[in-house]
Amino acid sequence: SDLDNLFTFFCLPNVECRQFALSYVGKWTRLNQLTITLEVSSDANLTNSDPTMTPWIKTFYMQVKNGTNLRNLPSACEASTPLSPVLTGSFGPSNLAIIRLEIRDPADMDRVYGNGDAISVTFSQDTDAAGMLENTFTKNMVDSLFSFSR
Repeated sequence: SDLDNLFTFFCLPNVECRQFALSYVGKWTRLNQLTITLEVSSDANLTNSDPTMTPWIKTFYMQVKNGTNLRNLPSACEASTPLSPVLTGSFGPSNLAIIRLEIRDPADMDRVYGNGDAISVTFSQDTDAAGMLENTFTKNMVDSLFSFSR
């Protein structure tokens, strides 16, 4: 497409997207703003966590390709190949749900709630781990993520 001739799309730092959409169109909505609209998203992208095929918020970015002759207006400067900041915004409300909440006693020592018992929370899809994947959660961290009631 014309957009593919104008831009390189990156799904990860320095990693080009293999295919983040099956089809898209672009329109200059102002002289300083191009709006790219997905016509058909790849079904694989909707369920695929492959980072080379998914335009994730805070990761996806793009760059104008060399040789495209994109210039300021009036054309007083050399052609430019600017690099965008990372994608911001939202794809809409999350459909993330807790589908299972289960407690177990790993030592199988008794039948009452007590030390060492573990509560497992299972979500309907992969999460971003609230940006804390590498952490062991403290009580305060757990309390900042969840509301508890009886």
